[in-house]
Amino acid sequence: MKYFIYSLRDFFTNTKNLFYIGLLILFFMLLNLIVFIIIPLYWKKSFLKKYQLDFLPDKIRVTKQSKNTNVAYYTIEFPKWKKSKKDGTRDLRVTKNRIIYGKCNLYIGKYILITENPLILIDYVYYLRTFGLNISLNKYEKEKQKHIILQKKYQNTLYKIEDLIEVFSSNPYAFEKYCASLYRKMGIQATSTSASNDGGYDIILKYPNKTTAIVECKCFNRNHSVGRPLIQKLVGANQVVHADNMIFITTSSFSKGAILYAEQCNVSLIDGITLIKMVQKYVKPDFRKIYTTLEECSLDKTDLRKYIPNDIFQFLEPK
Repeated sequence: MKYFIYSLRDFFTNTKNLFYIGLLILFFMLLNLIVFIIIPLYWKKSFLKKYQLDFLPDKIRVTKQSKNTNVAYYTIEFPKWKKSKKDGTRDLRVTKNRIIYGKCNLYIGKYILITENPLILIDYVYYLRTFGLNISLNKYEKEKQKHIILQKKYQNTLYKIEDLIEVFSSNPYAFEKYCASLYRKMGIQATSTSASNDGGYDIILKYPNKTTAIVECKCFNRNHSVGRPLIQKLVGANQVVHADNMIFITTSSFSKGAILYAEQCNVSLIDGITLIKMVQKYVKPDFRKIYTTLEECSLDKTDLRKYIPNDIFQFLEPK
C-alpha cells in the first residue's frame, strides 16, 4: 500500500505526466463541447434552415436519424411517478420518489426532435402544422378523431337519451358545446366558456330581444338525479354575471329539493326527456359523409390532462 502511495505521488509530481493529464482533460472537455453543444447546435440550425423556420423551443434538441422519414410523425411517452397511487398521483408514503420521464420524439425528414415534455412537443407540432408541414396523426390524435366523428354523427341524427349519455359522459366539455350548438339552431346566440372554467355555468345565451341567460350543463346517467347544491351553484354564479335568466340542463332528472329551489329562484330546468324533445325538434338528420380537420384532431393541453397526473402536469407547464 505504501509503495502504491509513493508511486502515485511520484506520478503526479512528474511534470511530463501532469502535461499529459492536462491534455487528456482538455480532450474530454473538447469532446463534451462537440457532442453536447456544437453538434446539437449544428443540427438545430440545419433543421430551421431546411424548413425555413425561425423558432425552436429551448427544451427540444435536434439530432439526425439514420434514414429520411417520408412521412413525418411523432410519438409521446407520458411522465409518471416511480411510485404512484391508483389515480397516478404521487404516493407520499414513499421517500425519494421521483418522476420518470419518457421520450417525446418528432420524426421529420432526416431529423429527430427530442424532448421529455409532451406539452412542449404538441405545441411545436401544432406550430409546424400551421406552416403547412404534413405531420400525421399519432395514436392519441386518432383516438380523438374517432370520438369527434362519433360526436358529429350523433349531432346530425335523431337519437335517444342513452345515446347522448354514451357519447358525452366521458367528455363534459363536448356536451357543453353540443348544448350551445342546439341553442344556436334555435336562433339564439350561444357562447361556451373555456374548458378550464368552473364559474358555475357553461354557456352564455343572448336572445334576439337582448335578454341574457347563463346555462349549466351536466351529462349524468339516468339514475343520477341533480340535487339542490348544483342549482345553488348556478344561482351563486349569477350573482356575479347578473343574467336575466338561468337554465340548468341535464341528461338525467332533478330531485324534489332541486325542483322546489329552482322554482323559488326562477331557474328553468331541462331534464333528459325535455332535452331529447328539443333535439328532435331542432336537429335534422344529416347522413352526409363526416369530415374532421387537422386542427380539430390535434392534441391540446386539455387532452393531455387525461394522461398526465395533476401533480406532474404543473411541472410540465411552461413558466
